Amino acid sequence: MNKTLVGLFLSAIILASSTASAQLYIGGSLGEADFGDDLKDNSFTLLGGYNLNELLAIEFTYIDAGPVDGNASVDFATASTTSVATTVVFEQSIIWGFSLIANLGVHLWEVDT
Repeated sequence: MNKTLVGLFLSAIILASSTASAQLYIGGSLGEADFGDDLKDNSFTLLGGYNLNELLAIEFTYIDAGPVDGNASVDFATASTTSVATTVVFEQSIIWGFSLIANLGVHLWEVDT
């Protein structure tokens, strides 16, 4: 998964560097991953993207849902969930500061038990 993540970020840098109007943005969030049956843990999300022009952006996201311990039906289990996503974002201004946003992308996730 690390090779995929590095490849996605390198692709974004190459694509954005060829566009004169590219603008970088980064973000993140902290939250709680809830897997049901009292299986909860802290999670975080990191994202970065490039505005290629006024209508189009490309975005990359990494999510770590954290490890959870619990009873999985029969046996005691520990699971750790991570994921990466690549998204193309289309944005069209409508009126009075409102915009329509459409996302199209691929989300890859992995659970280690």
